[in-house]
Amino acid sequence: MTDITKTEYAEWLEKTLGEMVDMNPKSIAIAIVDGEGDVGTTYYHCGPGDLASMAGAIQQDGVYRRVIMDREVIKTIMKIGREIDEEEEDGAQE
Repeated sequence: MTDITKTEYAEWLEKTLGEMVDMNPKSIAIAIVDGEGDVGTTYYHCGPGDLASMAGAIQQDGVYRRVIMDREVIKTIMKIGREIDEEEEDGAQE
C-alpha cells in the first residue's frame, strides 16, 4: 500500500478529515477519478436519500464552477442580448 503521507493530496485530505470530524457526519461518500478517467466511489452509511442529496450538491457545485469559469463569456452574451433587445425596442417605436 502506498504511503498516504507522500501523496500530493495528503495535506488536503488531512484538513478535510479534520473538518469532517467537526461536522459529526452520519454518512460519508468519497468519489475519485483515476488517471484513466474511471470513477470510483465508496460509501459509509449512505442510504438512497443521502446519495441523492450528495449528488445534487455535487451537481450544483459543478454548475457554479462552470459559471464562474465562463463568467466573461456570459457577460458578453448578456451584453449582446441587451443590445439586441434595445434595437428591437427602438425599431418598434419607429
